[in-house]
Amino acid sequence: ESTELCNLMTITYDGEEASPKLLLDLCALHEQLKQDELARGPEVDYGRGITPKTRRILLQTISRIGVVAIEGTTSSGTTSGHTEVVSAKLQELFQAPLQIILQTSGTCIGDKTDTIFRVCEAVFDLSSFSPRLVSSLFSSREHQDNPDYRKAVETIVELVVSGYQLASVPGDTPDNTCIQWGR
Repeated sequence: ESTELCNLMTITYDGEEASPKLLLDLCALHEQLKQDELARGPEVDYGRGITPKTRRILLQTISRIGVVAIEGTTSSGTTSGHTEVVSAKLQELFQAPLQIILQTSGTCIGDKTDTIFRVCEAVFDLSSFSPRLVSSLFSSREHQDNPDYRKAVETIVELVVSGYQLASVPGDTPDNTCIQWGR
């Protein structure tokens, strides 16, 4: 049902096949919402913008529309400049959380709670993309072609493993770092 809706949206937006325009409009909205979220600060759910979960629903929608637009173009046997625009925009959106993860690698010296929070938020963003795109993070071929993928996965694994060192004695109240790791 949602794939049919995506197909309909890519065909009927402004009465023409304008999936790149629809996608770019939604991407601009996503970017504005992300900026509002960052301006609010961590763990602040009020003020300008929307909640991170709602923004991720939009990100998931953008990803699905992009995949439908790309698959629809390639299955018909024709490719156009639209396919490159859509593909480039999806890659740009996919790279943004990876860059956040890469920026935090090696910065665990400072506030570990903030580092874990930022990586966790980036991983939640990555989970909004299609399984095919996310699975590329774990492909050995992609690791050879793009060492940033390997480094991002290593950073995530290191933070997951390091969290076990945060485990407190049963009955203790967990601190913020432990709470962020638990997310």
